[in-house]
Amino acid sequence: MLKKTIIALFGFGVSIVTIIMLAKHIDLKESWQHIAKMPLWILPLLAAIYVSSFFLRAYRWILMVENHNKMTFTANLHSVVVGFAGNNFLPARGGEFLRMEYYSRKSGVSRLSALTSVLTERILDGLSLFLVLMVTLFASKRLLDVSWLKSLSITAGILFGLLTIALVLAKTHSKWIQGIINIPGGKTTAVLSNIYEKILHALSFLNADKKTLKILLSSIGIWIIEGLVYIITLSFFFPSINIIVAGYLCLSVVNFGLLVPSSPGYIGVFQAMTVLALSIFNVPSEIALSISLVVHAMMFIPITLWGIIILVSNSISIIKKRSVDSSLA
Repeated sequence: MLKKTIIALFGFGVSIVTIIMLAKHIDLKESWQHIAKMPLWILPLLAAIYVSSFFLRAYRWILMVENHNKMTFTANLHSVVVGFAGNNFLPARGGEFLRMEYYSRKSGVSRLSALTSVLTERILDGLSLFLVLMVTLFASKRLLDVSWLKSLSITAGILFGLLTIALVLAKTHSKWIQGIINIPGGKTTAVLSNIYEKILHALSFLNADKKTLKILLSSIGIWIIEGLVYIITLSFFFPSINIIVAGYLCLSVVNFGLLVPSSPGYIGVFQAMTVLALSIFNVPSEIALSISLVVHAMMFIPITLWGIIILVSNSISIIKKRSVDSSLA
């Protein structure tokens, strides 16, 4: 509990510092003027594109938990939305645990298996983003000359590469790992063995087959769709650059930057990473901030509202069920 509080406070501190720095070096009035010129019809289009990626996320997760999932597509979709919405209003990425709890209660799958599945999904997202970043870098060779971008690429590659190797080893060397865990030792051994079995349960989808290929392709597809939000926004605010390269580079830099602890909804850090990424293309900071605010709002508002509606509806259903059960008792 203390650790989560420290992380949450640190995250708020990071957001506050980035907001102060942005306000100090960027003309906020000019940024707002750029936003005010944007046609209103673009906003629902951006929101619809972003929301559509969640249907693909739900499909991917169904494939990942197919061996132990009897839930409907809608229920899986709601679990994904609740998790993302939770990250928008809970500190220290509390949405991941909210999603774990929601999914566990709906499906009957253990909390540990549910959490392992969620974390595995995040690793797949990281690998997919790394691939998008690599394609973007080689699509525009001059980007390789940007030292901090090169460092980010190497760090992301090492981090998610090692995490992927750990997942594969956990699955392919299960007997060897269980042999180590099951060294006679009493109660602790039994607990560790039980935990590892639940982790293996969540990793049961990892196989060299068509389903795993579908999961990987779905992961890439999710980020291709989300990248369109940046591309369309760039096409309005700053169409003079290669908006496809800039859009997907911005997508990658922002999402890797969001690994840094920040306030709920990544306020401040999202904007700072967008301004940093677009500075490579000589996009003025005021315009870059406008782009970040529009993209962030269209990613934040619809999913947060959708998640709140799901949680409220679920709470009402539980209350009604308890009321009926108590009246029948």
